[in-house]
Amino acid sequence: MTAASASEENAAQSSTAGFGTKRYRSYVLSALTLIYILNFVDRGLLAVVGPELVPELGISDTQFGPVSYTHLTLPTSDLV
Repeated sequence: MTAASASEENAAQSSTAGFGTKRYRSYVLSALTLIYILNFVDRGLLAVVGPELVPELGISDTQFGPVSYTHLTLPTSDLV
């Protein structure tokens, strides 16, 4: 085995090995996918519930933007 073929073999192994085990990489991918889905649903839920919440809270649409961000979005981002 020559030095060139040994370095090519090491490069091939390092590019396919990745970070961690296959199980760990699958876990991380699944967790990130779940977080993305929850974030997407959270944003959509605010768009659906917002028009019904504004009159109930007695605030304007302009006031609802910061209220929804600070009270609904920030606490869920702390969980992530």
